[in-house]
Amino acid sequence: MVNPESKSAFAEVTERKVGAIGETNFDYYRFEYTWEAQPGEWLFEVRQNNRLLLQKRFDVQL
Repeated sequence: MVNPESKSAFAEVTERKVGAIGETNFDYYRFEYTWEAQPGEWLFEVRQNNRLLLQKRFDVQL
C-alpha cells in the first residue's frame, strides 16, 4: 500500500509487543485510513524470536 501524502510504500507492518508467560493478550489490525484498505489476500502473523506462533490468511473485499 502507498501513503498518498508521503508516497511511502509498505508491504508489511511490524510491531514489537511485550508480555509475560501465561498472560492473556490479543492483537489486531484495523484500517485507520481509506488508502490502507487494499483488496486481496492479507496475512496476519504472530512471531516470537523469528519463530512462527500463529498465521491467519484472509481476503479483504471492498
